[in-house]
Order: sequence, then C-alpha cells, then structure tokens
Amino acid sequence: MNTQPRNVRDTWLHFLSDNLPGVVVWNVRRDTNVVMGTVSASQAQLKINAVNVCFAVDNFRTHVSSVVASIDIAYDDELKAVEVVSKLYTILQAAAYTPLLDYSSDTPVSTGGMLIWNPNAVNFKPVADELAYRRTCNLTLQYKTEPVPGLSQPAS
Repeated sequence: MNTQPRNVRDTWLHFLSDNLPGVVVWNVRRDTNVVMGTVSASQAQLKINAVNVCFAVDNFRTHVSSVVASIDIAYDDELKAVEVVSKLYTILQAAAYTPLLDYSSDTPVSTGGMLIWNPNAVNFKPVADELAYRRTCNLTLQYKTEPVPGLSQPAS
C-alpha cells in the first residue's frame, strides 16, 4: 500500500504546527465516522482562530506527484490574523522544503524523501467573510513518488 499521500499530509500539518507555536493548525477534511457511518460535520468546517489546512487536489504521477494544500487563516481578531499571516509567510519563504516523515509510529521516521513547495507561489489573498478576517493561499506540494515494488527500473 502506498503510504505517501498520508505521509505528505502528516508531514505538512506537523511542519506548520511545529513552526507556529501557540497557533491552532486545523485539518479540514471529510472523514467518514467509522462507528456512525456519517461525515463528521465539525471536522469538515473551518475553525475560527486557526490556520485551516485542506488537501484539495492530488496529482499522482510516475516520478513526482503533488497535492494542492489550501491554507485558510480565519480569525475574529484582525490584528492577530495579520500576525499569523505574516509569520506563516515568513516561514514558507524561508524554507522551500522539509523532510518527508512517516508518523505512523510513536516516533516519526524519515522516508528519505522531501516535501517541496515554491516559495514564490506563497500569496495570501483576502476572502470576504462577515464573521472573520480571512486570508487564503493554495500551494502545490511536490514529492518523489515511491517506485512500484517488483517493477524493473531502467539501468543508469
């Protein structure tokens, strides 16, 4: 089973959370509740006073795959929101990659790969919202695709 899409998501969420101490990083997703068989409405909604992350589009390719991560900052305090946008912009401009880790065990393990983004593509745009001050950015995250087991590779 290819665990890379999970590793990419976990790595990105940990990267943001680890570099934004004191800021809530919220994974917006539509997961089926195994017990009830229904979608958790609270998990699928944006959280106010948080950095909301949604993984929007997966593009699986032979060598380098990508996923579009939508980052939505929503705060009821405009000045706090501007502070978080500024911190996040600085972090994403300072680094263009982070090691791809596997968080499936108690201790993260390196996969040997990297999660890469284009710092020049970081652009937080305003979103009209009567209840919160919001900024959003869609960022493409790229990673090397795992080779298919048993598939012969061309000699180099």
